Amino acid sequence: MAEYRFREHRFDTGGLSAQVIGEALADIEGRHGVIDPNTVVDESKPEDAPLHPVFEWCDEIAAEKWRVEQARRVVRCVEVVIDKRHDSTQVAQIAYVNIPSQKGYISHGRVIRSVELYREAESLFLDRLASAQQQLERIRALSPFERRPHMAEAAEHLEKAKALVSASRT
Repeated sequence: MAEYRFREHRFDTGGLSAQVIGEALADIEGRHGVIDPNTVVDESKPEDAPLHPVFEWCDEIAAEKWRVEQARRVVRCVEVVIDKRHDSTQVAQIAYVNIPSQKGYISHGRVIRSVELYREAESLFLDRLASAQQQLERIRALSPFERRPHMAEAAEHLEKAKALVSASRT
């Protein structure tokens, strides 16, 4: 039997361990050949289903949580157009940045005018780069031999990007 653990834990698991969740998902894949989120929800509806505690079954609460997620998506999808080039081409920039210490999103203009907010946004970006490096290493371990040199090159580029950003912080 495989041993499961959480890669990241950003949501309520209903008190279930990674082992219970991993085994339930493995069972679903074994029976269906794939883990489809719709199937996971369908199979979790019975109160005695292993994954039942993971989900919010009160439709009113679930609907509100979904609307909050939709709001996050709306905020994240907006860009602001900035005229920065001498050749009059326009550059787009994300309009709002999630700043956890502020418990929400802040306009890019406020972020670039505040050293503290900018540093926090930069730190979050470095965390995402590190996460991308970890994901690349995981997929690289799965890749066929002939693809590994390309994956190694991608890993080098990520490391260079991380080093450049980190160097600019000093």
